[in-house]
Amino acid sequence: MVLLLAAELIYFRVAQKWHIIDMPNGRSSHTEPTLLGGGIIYWVTALIYFALNPSKQTGWIFLGLTAIAAISFLDDVVDVRQKIRLVFQLLSVTCVFIAINAFGNYPWWVIFLGYFFFVGILNAYNFMDGINGMTGLCSLVILGSLQYVNLKITPFADADLIWYPMIASVVFLFFNFRKQAKCFAGDVGSISIGFWVVVLLLRLMIKTHDLIWISFLLVYGVETCGTIFHRILRGENITQPHRLHFFQILVNEYHLPHRLVSSVYAALQLICSALVIWLYPTMGWWIFGILAVVLSAVYTLKFKLMIMAGIPLLKTNMHLQATKSYQPAYLTPNIADVKAADDVSSSPETEDTDAAIYIASDTDATESAHDATHSHADAPNPKPALAKPQPSTSASSATDYTLQPAAKNPALSDLDETEPAENVAHPDKDDIFLLNNPNQSNNPNLPDHPYSTNP
Repeated sequence: MVLLLAAELIYFRVAQKWHIIDMPNGRSSHTEPTLLGGGIIYWVTALIYFALNPSKQTGWIFLGLTAIAAISFLDDVVDVRQKIRLVFQLLSVTCVFIAINAFGNYPWWVIFLGYFFFVGILNAYNFMDGINGMTGLCSLVILGSLQYVNLKITPFADADLIWYPMIASVVFLFFNFRKQAKCFAGDVGSISIGFWVVVLLLRLMIKTHDLIWISFLLVYGVETCGTIFHRILRGENITQPHRLHFFQILVNEYHLPHRLVSSVYAALQLICSALVIWLYPTMGWWIFGILAVVLSAVYTLKFKLMIMAGIPLLKTNMHLQATKSYQPAYLTPNIADVKAADDVSSSPETEDTDAAIYIASDTDATESAHDATHSHADAPNPKPALAKPQPSTSASSATDYTLQPAAKNPALSDLDETEPAENVAHPDKDDIFLLNNPNQSNNPNLPDHPYSTNP
């Protein structure tokens, strides 16, 4: 443990020197810049274990873990394309299948399903790594359940192969399970420990010829499947970042402490694992089904909480979710050389953006626009119209700045039609989150729009 603590502290110095830092943005659950990649300690732990326990089988497993940890760490530092990450994930799974002699001993469709579920669980593990303590605590519970089965029910692996990642989780939690975390696991951490967990589950299933042990991931499974289904209903790209996990709603919208929410998730998984170990011999798969239904019912409470918080349940915002840049608009220089609203040509891309920002029925929009027109006409002292910015005649302006179209969002209709979008961005939130949630601005300088539901 002392060696792992020292390794983590050394990595902190490297991360600070090379600026491997997670900057908060509109979809983040944190508000302060935090060191990223602290989960590299799981790879260091694997290196120590496999160096002390060399064999052909462990060599293949460590090769797979190293490949997937490397591409994940690179993704923490720079943006790596999804296809490249997927290729490395498939290669890592292939290394594991070679280690357990899966090829030739199982039919092709079993191998195919193995790839599908292995890669799916890896990404689910990564999806759930969103708040302080979640990955560390849940991993401790899952590994502890596996160790109990290994020592008390059916030996299926060297005990140290489970103790080592448990110790690594404790060391990581020392820095992460805080009100203000010292570091985040990053993709290198969540994917690495997810890989380790799936390898252990695979060995247990092969040893017992039983798939029930997948219930050790039941909480993660229900949360991930429910969120993916919800995002599909919203018409979103499920590969893009979002804020729709249940734990994100609890932390971001209801401001519950990270440590409380992650502890509840870990406690739920501990209860599920204990019930499966205790009742499966007598109830069979019924216990799995009952627990899945109960957890699914709990998950549906998210929709009630979203309604209470004023978050639209269904909204077409694929264009915004697919946006690659998360730089807040208020950090963009104010540029006078922008086109007027009348000069901005309509395109399918801008129409999708406008539709994604606010969706209302035609009747409501027409009535609100009519009321707004009469209210402006009857006002004794109407606001003076803002001067329209003129297009620049300088040839260099096109290369020095990226021109942004004027704000045409119905939710900002109280502003002049030609008000640049960056001038109305929230000073404390990412612009994409603001556009997705126009009713949740706390900026006193942003006027209430005619469709607002806020009092």
